Amino acid sequence: MTTGPIVLVIDDSRTIRQLLEIVLGQTGYQVQVVETGQEGIDRARAIQPRLILLDHVLPDMGSLDVCLALAQDQKTASLPLVIMTAKGNDVRASFANHPQVVDFLPKPFTPPDVVNMVKSVLQRMSSSRASSPLLAQKASAAPREELFSLEQKNRAAQACFQLLRDRLVLIPKFMKDYRDEPAAPFFAKRILVPEVLDALLATFLPLYRDIIVPDTTPGPNTVGALLEGQTGAMPLRKLVDCICGLGRSGELTLRSGARTTTCFVRKGEIVVVTHDQPEEYVRGYHNEMARVDDATWSKAAAEQRRSGKPAFVTLVEAKQLDGKLLPDLVYRQGQAALAAALAAAPGRFAWRERPSLPTWVEAVGRALHLDQSELERLRDLDDWTQVEGQVTSVDQVYHRAEDFAERVGHFTFTDAERLVLARIDGRAAVKEIGERSGVPTLEVFHILFRLSQVGLIVLDPPGGSVADRPVMILDPDVEGVMKPLAKQLRDRVRPVSLLAVAPDRDVLQSIINERPGLVLLNAASIDAAAVARGVRLNLMISNIPMAAILEQADPEQERLLREAGFDAVLAKPMHVRDIEHLLESGQR
Repeated sequence: MTTGPIVLVIDDSRTIRQLLEIVLGQTGYQVQVVETGQEGIDRARAIQPRLILLDHVLPDMGSLDVCLALAQDQKTASLPLVIMTAKGNDVRASFANHPQVVDFLPKPFTPPDVVNMVKSVLQRMSSSRASSPLLAQKASAAPREELFSLEQKNRAAQACFQLLRDRLVLIPKFMKDYRDEPAAPFFAKRILVPEVLDALLATFLPLYRDIIVPDTTPGPNTVGALLEGQTGAMPLRKLVDCICGLGRSGELTLRSGARTTTCFVRKGEIVVVTHDQPEEYVRGYHNEMARVDDATWSKAAAEQRRSGKPAFVTLVEAKQLDGKLLPDLVYRQGQAALAAALAAAPGRFAWRERPSLPTWVEAVGRALHLDQSELERLRDLDDWTQVEGQVTSVDQVYHRAEDFAERVGHFTFTDAERLVLARIDGRAAVKEIGERSGVPTLEVFHILFRLSQVGLIVLDPPGGSVADRPVMILDPDVEGVMKPLAKQLRDRVRPVSLLAVAPDRDVLQSIINERPGLVLLNAASIDAAAVARGVRLNLMISNIPMAAILEQADPEQERLLREAGFDAVLAKPMHVRDIEHLLESGQR
C-alpha cells in the first residue's frame, strides 16, 4: 500500500480539525492539523503538503495573510489552497490575485463534501503536473511501494504502546521475583498475558486483512452513512467526542467482534446506547422479567437484534413490564453498553445523521456521559497490579483537577467514592483519607486509582505544586542556552529554578527522583527518544511535559521525536514564548 498524499488543515476549531482528521484519514490521506495561521505557515514549509485546507478566519491572522506568506516563500509558493468559509461567495473576490487558491469549501460541510473536494482538487493538480517533464522525472524516481503505509505503522505503534503500557510499568515489580532463569521467557510470560495478546491480535488483524484481501464489505448499518471506517485509527473516545462535537443528531454504530453497539445522539449528546445481544442486555433483571411470556420475549429479542431497540421498550409496549421502570433500565444498561464498547477491541464504526430519532428514544433517552462509562469500566477492573502502579504509598497526596467543578456532574458515585472524594483537598495523605472516611485502605487505593484515571484528581508531586517544580535541562551550550534560560525563569512572576543534568547521568532516574515541571533534552547529547519513551511508560511521571532541542530544524527528526513522546521539538535559537507555553501546559 502506498502512503497517501499529505493534506494540511489550518483551522482554529478543534471539532473541525478532528472531523477532517477522521474523514480524510479514513480515505487514505495523511492529515496534519494546526490551529493558527503562523503554525500553518511553519508546518507547510516543513512538510510540503500536496494540499492545504485553510480556514478563512483564524485567531492570529487572516487567511489572506497566510496566502501572502506562503506565496513569498519559494518552498510553498506553488502549494494549492482551498479556503473553508461560512461567508459563501462573498470572499471569492478577495482571493482573485492569489492563484494558489484553487477552490472554496462552504461551511457547514458534510464529510462527503470534503472528500469530493479534496479528490477533485488533487486530480486537477495531478493533471497539471503530468504536463511537466521535471515532475514526471521525479515521479518515475519514486521509492518502491512498501507493504504498510506510514499511517498504518503509526497506528500499530500507538496500539502497541497503549496495550503494553500498563504491563511494562510493572517491570520493577517483576524484577523482585526474578531469579537465575532466562530473562526473555520470564518477562514475556508476565507482560504478554492472554488478554494483552488478544487485544494485540485484534488490533493487527485488520492491517493484514487489508493486504491479503481488501475490505470491501460495508460497515455496520452504513446505508446513508456520512462517515465510516476503522475504530483503530484513533482512540475510540476521541472519535466519539469528535462526532458529538458536531452538535447534530443521528446514530453512531460500533462493531467489535460479534457485537454491534448503537449510540443514539441528540444534538451532540448521547442519550441511548444499546446493542444487538438482548440476552446479555436483560441479564440480572430476573424479577422484572418474571412475568414476561415466551412469545413476547422472542418478539422483543428479535427486534433488539434487528434494530437495537432495547427489549425492555418492546416489553413495556406489550404491557408486560412496568413503564415507570423503563427510563432507569435503559439508562443503566446504556451506561454499561457504552463502557463495554469503549473497552472493546478495535472494529468498525459508522455515523449517520437523522433529522429525527425514533419515538422511543425521545421518550426515554437521557444524557449518557463517557466519563461515567469510563468510571464504571474501571470499577469492573480486577487488576491490583495496575492500581499499585498508580497509588504506590499511603503517604501520597492528591488534589482535585482544575476542571473538577465542570466535570463532576457527569458522574454518579458510590457511597465509598463520595466519602473519599470529599476528603481529597491537596493536604490529606492516602492514609489520612482512609482514617477520616472510614473506607478500608485497600478500597481507598482502588477509588483513588479510578478517580485519577478519569481525570478528577491529580497526584501532587513531592516537594511542592507543579508550578513550583524546577525545569530540568540537558544541553552543553552554557552561554547560549543555560544562562539565558536560567535568567528567564528567575524573572517570571512565579520564579522557577533551572536544574542541569549531565549526559553521563541516568537521566530517566533523575526525572523520577526530581519530578520536574518541564524537561528539556538536547537530542544531539543523548538518546532523547529512549528517555521520552521511558517517561511515557512510567505512570508516575508520564504527564511531565517534555521538549527536545535540535541544533537546527529537521522535520524528519522532529517527527521521530514527537512519536517517541515529546510534547514539542524546539530548534535553536529557542523562543521565550515556547518555553512559557510548555510551562503553562504542565501547570494545567
